[in-house]
Amino acid sequence: MRKTKVRAIALLLVLVLLLATLSSCIYPGYSGPYPELCSVAWANLVEVRGYCSDGELSGDAEVKVIETDSYGRVLFSYFEREYYRDGDGGYQAGIYLVVMQSKDAEKVSYYPEDCYRFVKVDEAEKGDKRVYDPDVIEELKRINDWEKPFDSSKCDSTEIVTKKPDGKIKNGNKDAFLEGIVERYHIRSGRYISPKNISYVGFSRFVVADDYGRELWAVYTSFEEHTEKMVINYRYTFLIVLMPDGSCDESTVVLVVDGNNAQSEAKLIKEINNWNKPIE
Repeated sequence: MRKTKVRAIALLLVLVLLLATLSSCIYPGYSGPYPELCSVAWANLVEVRGYCSDGELSGDAEVKVIETDSYGRVLFSYFEREYYRDGDGGYQAGIYLVVMQSKDAEKVSYYPEDCYRFVKVDEAEKGDKRVYDPDVIEELKRINDWEKPFDSSKCDSTEIVTKKPDGKIKNGNKDAFLEGIVERYHIRSGRYISPKNISYVGFSRFVVADDYGRELWAVYTSFEEHTEKMVINYRYTFLIVLMPDGSCDESTVVLVVDGNNAQSEAKLIKEINNWNKPIE
């Protein structure tokens, strides 16, 4: 009887430790003072995860207010990790500068795509007090109508949340669906697809939805080119719009040059998919 109790207690301790380990790996959501600023970043930045992680523990992104104007706009910095993928398949260190236009109790507004710039670390000092390139700051203020009356016609809005959304479109075969889209993109581009490429998509992330249920997704891929003497690995980021029924017009898929500054590609794919217009 005593041995049974000891085994039961030991099993209970193992379960408690296992649950504690699993819970430490699952990000519960942003707990800081600026969920509205995070919501703007998550709806625009295609390279972000929505949290910081060292591989074992997850925590809040670093969000700091830099400046506000007299109409309520906020210029802020958003930082998740030391290095982000660049357009050459490598990594670069930096931080995002973002502008929020306005907020209310439930939603936050911004100028889509025009609300941010990625700043490399050689343009910003590390530490609590960063000094940014004044030309970057002035450009960002100019295109966001800093110190000018609020213009709702230029704005999109999103709900204020404490965790980066996953998207609502359900596609039970999404992994294979995205794999097919990427493979066919490479084929249409004239690339020879070695049979050794058994997988293209590493992972995908929901970015933002429009008012009619379309969803913008960032898809992160890897492609291997095999020669007699070497294997060359290429990394690509694609932007894909999924319709409310889970379908995709593959002719509109856009290859991103630099995911940290994907403003032009995001604008393009939204335009050709009739973003925020009624679905016929």
